[in-house]
Order: sequence, then C-alpha cells, then structure tokens
Amino acid sequence: MISFMLVLIIISVVLWIGFELTGALLAALFWVGIKLPLALILWSIGIVCCLTLLLIPVGIWMFKAGARCLV
Repeated sequence: MISFMLVLIIISVVLWIGFELTGALLAALFWVGIKLPLALILWSIGIVCCLTLLLIPVGIWMFKAGARCLV
C-alpha cells in the first residue's frame, strides 16, 4: 500500500512538472511567435510615421502600442 501511494505521488509530481514546462514553453512560443513580430511591425510603422512632419503623433502612438504589446 505504501509503495502504491509513493508511485502515485511520483506520477503526480512528474505530471505537474510536465504541465509547468509545457505552459512555460507555450508562453515563450506565443511571445516569440506572435507578440515580438507584432511589436516590431508597430515600431517600423512608427518610424515611418515619425519621418513625416504631420504624422509624428501617430508615430509616437505606434511606438507606445508596440511597447504595450510586449508587456
């Protein structure tokens, strides 16, 4: 009976560690695959908008939106 309980505890710990690692890997993949490219696109649009005199406020807003996207 004790060995059965120890096996169940070991299985639970291994599954918990696997769950935590999978969640961390998925979060990192989402950040690198979606958030970072979106922020880079917003920053590049912000640079283009800041090069024109009339669109400087829009460019600054794009820079802020890109920074908020990474958080």
